[in-house]
Amino acid sequence: MVRDAGTLADGRATRLDHAWTYDHLTWRNLRDGPWFGAVPTLAAAALVTSRIRLGTLVASANFRHPVPFAKELMTLDDLSHGRFTLGVGAEPEVLNQIARELGQGLNQNFFSISAT
Repeated sequence: MVRDAGTLADGRATRLDHAWTYDHLTWRNLRDGPWFGAVPTLAAAALVTSRIRLGTLVASANFRHPVPFAKELMTLDDLSHGRFTLGVGAEPEVLNQIARELGQGLNQNFFSISAT
C-alpha cells in the first residue's frame, strides 16, 4: 500500500501504472490510523506524478452534496491532466444527479452495477 504521495513521485521506480485510494469514513483494520480524504490525497498525487492513472476505488456519493463533489472531481481531473478515474457507488438516482450536475446524462463515463 502506498502511504504518501511522495512514494508515487517516480512511477517508473515503483513500476506503478495506477494508484487508487479508498473513499470511506473508516475501513476495517485501518480505523485507528491516519485516514485522509480521497480527493485531497489524489490531488497531491496528481501534482507529483505525470504518467500514472489515479482513482477512487468507490467514492461514496451519498455522503456528499453532488454540486461541490462534482467541482472537486473536475478540479482533480484538471490537476491530473485527465488521468483521474472515478469509481463511484451510490443509488442510481444519486449517480443521475451527479451526471446532471456535470451537464450530461448517464453514458460511457457513468455506469451503475446492481446487485441481485
